[in-house]
Amino acid sequence: MPHVQKTRDLLWVRARIRELDEQGYGRFRLETGTTGWERAEGVPPFEGSLSIGDEFRGQPAESEGDRTYRGKPRDVAVPYVLPGEEVLVRVDLRPQKKGLLRGWPETILSPHDGRVLPRCRHFGACGGCALQHAAYELQLAYKEEKVRRLLNAQGIRDVSVSPIRGMAHPWGYRNKMEFTFRSDGIPGLHAKGMYREILPLSECHIAHPDIDRVREIVG
Repeated sequence: MPHVQKTRDLLWVRARIRELDEQGYGRFRLETGTTGWERAEGVPPFEGSLSIGDEFRGQPAESEGDRTYRGKPRDVAVPYVLPGEEVLVRVDLRPQKKGLLRGWPETILSPHDGRVLPRCRHFGACGGCALQHAAYELQLAYKEEKVRRLLNAQGIRDVSVSPIRGMAHPWGYRNKMEFTFRSDGIPGLHAKGMYREILPLSECHIAHPDIDRVREIVG
């Protein structure tokens, strides 16, 4: 029998994304007393690429059961968002490792100027790429800041971090890919957040074209 998550474990809230963490997840702080809903649906709910328009900037299309968060303040990690964006987030109130909560973006209410449509049709379902929704320049700035954070965490602060050098064509650059085979022999990558589920691929834009051709032949 499939597991059905109980409604009391979920809370829908409007959140302002503070930053991206080292895994590329957006973070915001869920404070005690934050008001939200037992259920809310954006326009439309999140499905891969996020469409952005004026109709997404108001209240959720449908909401029910006003609810107040009574737990201790915790950080929430949300994939596929960018700093400064206001997002309708579905929060899983069951704490993960180190007390972190997991969230899922239903609708981007106020998008970042650097948000772009992902090139890959599998983005959002595949566990490979994490930042295809961000313009390349934004990705480079994020990686530069990530290096600075890692150095600071080790007490190394008196160094200058040079800007990350980008590529003229940031696609098809990987010359090594580790595909996993399903029980029927079809190759793919692990699905997002589900290590035992293999997602068959019809394309992979970061793999070198020769690797992608081999995948097509084997598959």
